[in-house]
Amino acid sequence: MAEEAHEARLARDRNKKRKKRSKVAEETNEECEARLVAEEEARRARAHKKYLLRKARETPQERAARLCRNRTNLRQKRETDGVSNSDQKLLQNFRNTISNLRNNLCNTCNERFPSIILAGEDEEECNRCSKENNPKKFSAENNMDPGKT
Repeated sequence: MAEEAHEARLARDRNKKRKKRSKVAEETNEECEARLVAEEEARRARAHKKYLLRKARETPQERAARLCRNRTNLRQKRETDGVSNSDQKLLQNFRNTISNLRNNLCNTCNERFPSIILAGEDEEECNRCSKENNPKKFSAENNMDPGKT
């Protein structure tokens, strides 16, 4: 039964579309423009009617009061819905970790960033420089020193 109703509805839709296509194919440019203008005017009339209904519901003072209430509600929600305790702890751990990061400087190749592990004599060279033979690849002795940055 539902299948038959579905097929009937599809057939009606196909017929409507076929009629509409044949009408559009038969109309002249002037008729097409007139139809499009009429459709646009109908759309604008519906939008204007919707606007008037919305406007009739509240006065400007009521609208201002409603917007003020919305702002107040949002502010209160932000204050009460702040970051949870567990998230605050995670955030504090992250901040502590970031604040403890230090840029390490290799005195030989002048590379500087947190992940460099200093090794070698007096911990002034990175692992790469401490493993290399003299002259070091990126050193001043090898004319490869980029200088202080």
